[in-house]
Amino acid sequence: MILDINQYIKDDNGHLILSRKDISEHDFNPDTQWPPTRHTALQSIDLSRNCFKRIPPQIFSYTSLTHLDISRNALTGIPSEIKQLINLEKLIALSNHLRLRQLPIDEFSSLHSLRILDLRYNRKLKQSAY
Repeated sequence: MILDINQYIKDDNGHLILSRKDISEHDFNPDTQWPPTRHTALQSIDLSRNCFKRIPPQIFSYTSLTHLDISRNALTGIPSEIKQLINLEKLIALSNHLRLRQLPIDEFSSLHSLRILDLRYNRKLKQSAY
């Protein structure tokens, strides 16, 4: 399945809801223009409760993004490209397989708008702290 995200845009306020679609990064067509020209000002993207092992690189094109929910996937890390989301205020990444050494700590600190970073319930993150 190749995603046509236009059908998942919830409203004109810029909310993309892809929660519980049983999708992964392989469902994002690399040939698709990102961001789609009519949705360049997305405010939030919800990719929760899917099968992602990594965040699709197209997501980092949405520099207007303020809220990203990537919880309840199979992510082991967050790429350094997260720093491109300069307006990000809330990153929800709970219940994944995140590991401390695969988190871009310096990039998080450069996100000056970031107010909420939720990494709860990442068992491997807790284990790697010991």
